[in-house]
Amino acid sequence: MNGAVPSLFDPKERVLKLGESFEKQPRCAFHTVRYDFKPASIDMSCEGDLEVGKGEQVTITLPNIEGSTPPVTVFKGSKKPYLKECILIINHDTGECRLEKLSSNITVKKTRLAFDKADWPKHLSFRVAFDNSELEGFMELCVEAYSFFLPSSLD
Repeated sequence: MNGAVPSLFDPKERVLKLGESFEKQPRCAFHTVRYDFKPASIDMSCEGDLEVGKGEQVTITLPNIEGSTPPVTVFKGSKKPYLKECILIINHDTGECRLEKLSSNITVKKTRLAFDKADWPKHLSFRVAFDNSELEGFMELCVEAYSFFLPSSLD
């Protein structure tokens, strides 16, 4: 390799649009998620679950690949508001550049689940119910700079 890094920005001038998150009453919001560790056992083809509870506590549950023990990986953490942070979203197909305001930073850490062998069938049934749940439209995912941005409707 010659050391050249392909540029995501070409020297062409572009129009920058302010996104819906800048409106007085925005219909959408963007959040970042930072995690400490992503196990290789997470099944990237399945959808997960994000819950925001009391005190801005956050739980993210992601299914693991078939046959993994435990059947899910759980991350727990908290949500804190952003004050002046934005994300630049570039659509390389259309050339559109849009600036969106970030609402909150979600920081989570992987937890260890303790399973009692007597409870194991309950966890297996949870996996089946989780895989068959109706989560379509649950997550609009935009990956930029290793962060995930989720609609505020999940709050």
